[in-house]
Amino acid sequence: MELLRQFPKPQAWKKEEVEAWLESLGLSLYLPAFEAAGVEGADLILLDAEQLKRRLGVTSLGHRTKMLKSIAILRAKAGSSMRREVQEDLIDPFQRARMTMDKIYPAKLRIEKKAAQDEKIVDARAKFWTPEDRKMRGAEDLKTKTLESKRTRPPSASKQLSEERLKAIDTKGIPTVQLAMGHGRQVAALALRGQHRDAHLQLHPDANRSKFQRKQEKPASRSPPLDVSYEDEEESEYLQPPSVRLEIIQERIKKLNEEGNFEELIKAWVEYSACVRMQHSDSHPLLVRSHFHLATTYLRLKMIVQALFHFKAADNINQLNPQTDESLAFRCRILEGMGICETRLGNYQSAHSLLGTAKKICMRRIGKTGDSMATEEEEEDEVPDDPDGTVASLYVAMSDLYSAQKLFDDAMNYLVKAWELKEARSSSHKDPQIGKLYTAMGTIKRQQLKQMTEQFHVVDAELESSLRNRAEIERKAEGIELAGLEQDMFGLDKDIANLSRQHSELQHNMRVCKAEIIEHMNEARKIVQETKGAEHPETEKITELVGKLCSKFLEEEKDAIMRLKPVNKRNSADEEVKEWFANHGVEALDVSNASLPLVPN
Repeated sequence: MELLRQFPKPQAWKKEEVEAWLESLGLSLYLPAFEAAGVEGADLILLDAEQLKRRLGVTSLGHRTKMLKSIAILRAKAGSSMRREVQEDLIDPFQRARMTMDKIYPAKLRIEKKAAQDEKIVDARAKFWTPEDRKMRGAEDLKTKTLESKRTRPPSASKQLSEERLKAIDTKGIPTVQLAMGHGRQVAALALRGQHRDAHLQLHPDANRSKFQRKQEKPASRSPPLDVSYEDEEESEYLQPPSVRLEIIQERIKKLNEEGNFEELIKAWVEYSACVRMQHSDSHPLLVRSHFHLATTYLRLKMIVQALFHFKAADNINQLNPQTDESLAFRCRILEGMGICETRLGNYQSAHSLLGTAKKICMRRIGKTGDSMATEEEEEDEVPDDPDGTVASLYVAMSDLYSAQKLFDDAMNYLVKAWELKEARSSSHKDPQIGKLYTAMGTIKRQQLKQMTEQFHVVDAELESSLRNRAEIERKAEGIELAGLEQDMFGLDKDIANLSRQHSELQHNMRVCKAEIIEHMNEARKIVQETKGAEHPETEKITELVGKLCSKFLEEEKDAIMRLKPVNKRNSADEEVKEWFANHGVEALDVSNASLPLVPN
């Protein structure tokens, strides 16, 4: 643009440049609007389509597009010039002057550079080449000569004397000293002194030892009491054989498990593994157990990478041993643990593969998949025997995997299967494991309710927007016949009908989900209260949670009914809420005091 060549900084344009810009675009009809708004260069480069339309009255789509294209060019030009100005401001004034001089006198720059190179060459020649006694290989030659002189140098007098004295002590004879170099009188004096010292050492062998060493080696004058032991208890404990240490460590592991001291438990299992290796081998089945329990302990501490490492170590050792029923059971549990770790790390495909392999091994172990023609659906519908609880634990891990992927229906199905297996094995309905399953069901349902709520808000907003648009169209088109209006209204009515159907289905599913949450959490509360007592902290915690959930859901349902009912029928909202809760197993709710925590019976 010619205007940009004359005024290369659009951000500094005044009203005159803005007018010239409009005239260059052929849009001078908008000059009064731009003048009234006081648009200058800094405002111009920040204008967008909405401001052009609302603020400056550019209602034509073609005019707006033309202006926006030109504004984009101006904005880019302004950004580059502003960056250049900032960079120039950061340069030191002396450096800027030098750069200017270099631009004016380029020959001077080359001459200075060549002179600097010549100075370096002269310095190098003066340092290495001019003196005759400082050749390039002079230092290496001097080093070689020094090493050769050290090798050929005769031993010193003191070293030779010490060797002779050692020989004299060994042979119990008088040392004969040969003088190799040095002054004769000094060497003779040293030899005479050495003779006296050697003779003294022969007569007094303890003279060269310290007083403390002689005291330690001196026998005791009297025997110690019988009840005194000089061995430390901890030291004697670690000096025990591995078989004895294994029994002691097993007792300590039981105690630490009861206390819940996981850090000390890890140390105990590491010591247990070391004793197994010392007593047996590096591939003994007891090592599978120790690595497995180390992995589960790390998993409790949420140290997933360490847990996965020990699960893999246990699997490698387990495969080295013969395939027995016990080894198959351990392999199922190891693969299950590895699947849980991969789920926590977000590797869902790997977790699904590991848990699928564990499931096949479990089914083969209990003899369920003897018929190779059975389909996967038939295997899923059939309830297997689970004497040791391995299958139920595997179902819980599968539920955790699907829950992490937000597939809550599949996660709930696996939890229900685990609950059926636990119910079939348990003689009492108040088993703590069943209570944990109820808690897991309630947790998954709460996650599903959160997902439904988000979907409900989206559908509700879309439905409200569609209804508002329909009313606006009807108001503006009243008394006007437009081509295609009837067809457009038909499509809009169809969308509103679909959104209304989704809205009602989600609202119904949310109410059902709330009822299931209260039911599962209430069952878990009852089991915890009967097994651990009403005063236990876990009982108090889950009781408070159930109360809060009841209060929250009660308020939500009450508000929903109040919104749906007309003014003359709002008085019956409380009764309908009571009826809804009663139908889903919750009784004796005080609707008038809904802010208090409510605990269902």
